[in-house]
Amino acid sequence: MVVVGTARPDGPQRQFCGGIILAARRSPQDRIAFSLIVSLLLPALLAHDDNGAMSSARLYATELRTRDWPRLVDWYRDVVGLKVAVRMTGERYALLVAADLRRGDGRLMILGRDDAESAARRWSLAFEVSDLNGVTEQLAATGLVVPAATEQAEGYRELVVDDPDGNRVRFFCWPERS
Repeated sequence: MVVVGTARPDGPQRQFCGGIILAARRSPQDRIAFSLIVSLLLPALLAHDDNGAMSSARLYATELRTRDWPRLVDWYRDVVGLKVAVRMTGERYALLVAADLRRGDGRLMILGRDDAESAARRWSLAFEVSDLNGVTEQLAATGLVVPAATEQAEGYRELVVDDPDGNRVRFFCWPERS
């Protein structure tokens, strides 16, 4: 059962419930129903301000800092397929976007900085793709040693590689809808 909600100690408890069982092998219909429930309930949940926090804050982009700015920009453009929306060579700044921002796809900012630290293993970038085998072939064509994709308990297949700086990058796809 999925329960999405908020509770205020000084006010009434509000909960939104969606009766979708999150099983390891959800059917395509269950995934569609879950997506609909989340898309309908999430705006209401996000509009509710529990504690006066920044209710209008939204994640604009993920920022990567690198010493080798041109190489990393090229890798995310040429290998991952992101589009370069802004490229300021003198400032070593690039804003890359996914194919369709209208769907809510993300942005990646790459900043060239001489003091950039080593890659962190605490986080990863995750890209949902429709053709994981095609991504595997594309990555292998660049000379990257590509591990085999693995099937996760949630039902999706995933491929994990490192970008040229050593940041963990995940590509995943859900099973074909029938």
